[in-house]
Amino acid sequence: FISLFPMQSAAHVIFQFFNKDLTIGELSKSLRIRFPMGEEESQLFIRGLFLFLVEEGFAYPSAGVPDHA
Repeated sequence: FISLFPMQSAAHVIFQFFNKDLTIGELSKSLRIRFPMGEEESQLFIRGLFLFLVEEGFAYPSAGVPDHA
């Protein structure tokens, strides 16, 4: 079992909704329903969370990951 985020944190809650079918906008709206933040703040939060997950190897962009020379 790996603990990435504190329980009940925004990252922990919204991470459960990450999948290949939901857009940043949809995740952002879901986040705003559950936590008090504005649209821009929630979109930046989702983007940052996604980038963190990519860097840690838990997610990757749907377009794939470019080759590294």
